[in-house]
Amino acid sequence: MNYQTALFCEFDRYASESYCAVHGIDPDLNIGDITKADEKTVPDFNVMFGGSPCQDFSVAGKQSGSVWTCKHCGHVYNPLEAHYDQRDHCPVCGSDEIEKTRSSLLVEWLRFLREKKPRFALYENVKNITSARFKPTFDLFVKELEDYGYNVYWRVLNAKHYGVPQNRERVYCVIIRKDLDNGKFEFPDPIPLKHSLVDLLEDEVDERYYLSDDKVADMIAPPHR
Repeated sequence: MNYQTALFCEFDRYASESYCAVHGIDPDLNIGDITKADEKTVPDFNVMFGGSPCQDFSVAGKQSGSVWTCKHCGHVYNPLEAHYDQRDHCPVCGSDEIEKTRSSLLVEWLRFLREKKPRFALYENVKNITSARFKPTFDLFVKELEDYGYNVYWRVLNAKHYGVPQNRERVYCVIIRKDLDNGKFEFPDPIPLKHSLVDLLEDEVDERYYLSDDKVADMIAPPHR
């Protein structure tokens, strides 16, 4: 299947350069920081891929979740609980001086989908977004997609069940516009794992990619008391 990239969103210069080099993408298609990008001026597209930062949902992170904090009065709220045209103002004092977690960028993802209304979309995040702690936020995310006219099929999948020798669980949402959905979508069955990690590693790796002995020692040293 042939396709063309309409645009991509990456604010980190080096990540953008790597993505373009690996996939042969024109760097000019990068719209940069999604919080500053205008969804009304970018070209239309049929399929939307991506996710939102996982750090505040991940068990390895602070688990702050998708919360915003008003810098004026200190009120903390979940932006998904507010109507999209009222999110950027504190529901208590009305201030627009809001501190946002990285994981709350999922509302920016929704902003683009709401405006461009692609035929299909694929959203990915860490498994923990579906845990008891964050499931209410995930449910609000799914409900908003449904309100925009989409059916949402989601499942936690593990990379090791699909040909990648890594124990990596992620939640995948397959999002289909209701007027195009025949209701027959099913996630693929697992496939046998034919390779192990050693099959993918290079035999010789430059020393600069290894941690020094001092750094390794710091990582395993007991904490100072």
